Amino acid sequence: MVETFVLSLVLAALSGLTFVAYKHPRGYRRISIPLGRSVLLLAIAVLSFTLGSIFMAIGSLKDSLDDFPDQTIKSAQFTVNSLYDDRNLALVVLVVTAATLGYLYFLSCLPRILEYQTDGTAPTETGDSDQGTKSKTSSD
Repeated sequence: MVETFVLSLVLAALSGLTFVAYKHPRGYRRISIPLGRSVLLLAIAVLSFTLGSIFMAIGSLKDSLDDFPDQTIKSAQFTVNSLYDDRNLALVVLVVTAATLGYLYFLSCLPRILEYQTDGTAPTETGDSDQGTKSKTSSD
């Protein structure tokens, strides 16, 4: 239930962001850099927390095996599972961060992508790249 709600909010935010990037490229430029920095800082914070948890679990596992050398690794199953979960979290954070930053970069390139004509040539420079989109939308 909660996952569906969060996914709906994320999709709505991406749709709104795409709309802003398409219709208002100058406004998108103003929000894309702080948004990218926020995503990057959030990823660094989560990865720092996860790395701390991994280091603590490794230390706990080492201490447990040093104190009780006759016990098997099966006795430390909880710590091993914790390491596995932390590793998965770190991988998910890295993939989501890379995808998000890639999408933000794609949206920043969107006005230039839409400027190209169908035969693959760049349009002539008229000074303002947004001028062509304004004249097209004002006639609609």
